[in-house]
Amino acid sequence: SDKQLFQQQEIDIDMEENNKSNFENLDLVKYDYDLKMTLWKNLSEYKTFIGSLEKQQISGKILSLVLRSRLFFGNRQINLVAFSLGNHVVKNCLKDLSRNDGGRMLINDVTFMAGATTFKNRSSWYYIFKNIVGGRIVNCYSKSDNILKYLYSNCTGEEPIGIKEVDINDGKKGKNIVENYNFNELEQFIDN
Repeated sequence: SDKQLFQQQEIDIDMEENNKSNFENLDLVKYDYDLKMTLWKNLSEYKTFIGSLEKQQISGKILSLVLRSRLFFGNRQINLVAFSLGNHVVKNCLKDLSRNDGGRMLINDVTFMAGATTFKNRSSWYYIFKNIVGGRIVNCYSKSDNILKYLYSNCTGEEPIGIKEVDINDGKKGKNIVENYNFNELEQFIDN
């Protein structure tokens, strides 16, 4: 395969440049090769992850369009429950619903679990949640979710909602409109 050919060429080039008979140089070659492959793999994961985030934005707009059409649900309010990157879909759906009059009070409850997304502008999100969501907004997070902690943070440079409490308030009274639940605290009930 191309990847194996690439790997073999990298090793051959490095070995020619660093005298093959010298064992110290072989260790350097292996280190250099491992470093190159790690960087290549991380770049590949980064591109895949960022591409996935872009697809989630489109999916959120499509979900918004389907919900506004009321084709499947009629005039009933619905609940949205999201996990991991699905949180990004729901976030973009809510954002799109807020831009269109047809989304007002269409959503009852929203539950974000292990959220691979962020809420940067809190005042905007306060407005979106208050105008679009008629019921509860719940964030279920785990401070020990290493995938979110490292992969999401390294790819986006931001801390996802799935590893921390989310505080969205009106800025005046300071009352948080998001209910936060730490999954780590639930582990004690599962183990017993």
